[in-house]
Amino acid sequence: MFGAILLFSLIVLLTSASAQTFKGLYTFCSEARCSNGSAPSEQMVLDQEGNLYGTTITGGANGIGDPAGFGTVFELIPSSKKTKWRHKIIYSFGAQPKCADGCYPYGVIMDNLGNLYGTTFTSDTGHGIAYKLAPNARRTQWTLSVLHDFCELQGCADGSGPIGRLTYAGASSGAFYDGNSPLYGTTGVGGSGKHCDWSSGCGTAFELVPVGAGWQQTVIYDFCSKENCVDGYWPSGGLAEDASGNLYGTTTCGGRHGASTCATSSVGGTLFELEAAGAAPWVETVLHSFCAKAGCTDGQFPGMSVITESDGRLFGTTRLGGQPCSTSMGTCGVAFEFGSGSPSKYTDLYDFCSLADCADGFYPNAAMNVGALGVLFGTTYYGGGHDIDQNGVGGGTVFSLNGGLHVLYSFCAQSNCADGAYPSSLVMDGAGNLFGTTISGGNFYGGGTVFEVTP
Repeated sequence: MFGAILLFSLIVLLTSASAQTFKGLYTFCSEARCSNGSAPSEQMVLDQEGNLYGTTITGGANGIGDPAGFGTVFELIPSSKKTKWRHKIIYSFGAQPKCADGCYPYGVIMDNLGNLYGTTFTSDTGHGIAYKLAPNARRTQWTLSVLHDFCELQGCADGSGPIGRLTYAGASSGAFYDGNSPLYGTTGVGGSGKHCDWSSGCGTAFELVPVGAGWQQTVIYDFCSKENCVDGYWPSGGLAEDASGNLYGTTTCGGRHGASTCATSSVGGTLFELEAAGAAPWVETVLHSFCAKAGCTDGQFPGMSVITESDGRLFGTTRLGGQPCSTSMGTCGVAFEFGSGSPSKYTDLYDFCSLADCADGFYPNAAMNVGALGVLFGTTYYGGGHDIDQNGVGGGTVFSLNGGLHVLYSFCAQSNCADGAYPSSLVMDGAGNLFGTTISGGNFYGGGTVFEVTP
């Protein structure tokens, strides 16, 4: 079953390119009590030497449980010919009492001096932190400093539970953070949305700015500030910044289309813009409210974040919605474009699970990338045709989208999903190779993997 493709003709290509390769680079939870980390998540970052940096949600040297630990920041260092990769723990969270240094990290970014910045979902207050990791001259030791401890204000007016990677001016072009300009992010809950009926708040967009020896956090938008939450609530992930300093993101719920249109009472979510207005407050504009079409064929519940192109176009995914599919979820998600121009136009580029046994994947949860000649690359969390994963629906896919969808790799192709299961966002090197993580699968205890795909 195919969705309405207004920009591209839909031709699904299943034949693998002859040069296409898949390599498993590392398996987590390969050490006792997962001290080397478990469940890697979010997009990794590549430095100028080709080293990869990322986070695991759990595992590490601290804490109790199975897997033990509260998450790690790691580095993968390639050999001279990139035939082997060495894993190195940069930081294990939960080193301070009650997770004062944060617990359960979600992705990092890097500045032009090699420092790392990120957020954790919780902390000693239970509400998460923003942090910086600075290395010594030999990069053998790293020191963590807390930039902001969320829920410092009464009622968590400054937000709670940061979600997704931080962003900054130039991030979409692949430039490193300059270390001085504002950082932007979102929190899943908290804030002061006047129409939010959740006691913990409906989420925020925030700014972090270095001031003297410290950092200042400011909420630039409180979601559910408008009646019936038509401005959206519960941000889906991080933000993307364009060349003019405007920010773009998605919310999981809210929007203009009520329960009678959507499959659940949570409505379908939004695609939004936050416009920088100088000294004035930031202005939010809902670019698209999902579930605008009967049966949510335009998509429902957007994925982790969107990406921006220099010409003003936005690309993203929704976890559900689209044409009906052959899964228990009923709909399997779409890839979409929001075009520039006047009027701007929302376009459904692809409806997932259009093939038998969802061989093309479904439930695309991660941000996509734009490669050479405008080719989109992304992942689906489920599907792919190898239904030996723990959910029996397939371990997900890596795909390209350019006038049609091409599956580059389907996970759980190896026994016991040794190649990984349930991939997250990709990062691309200068040669066009794609690097990513899977939150599960791999050898040992299924703690996840790092992989490389050459299209």
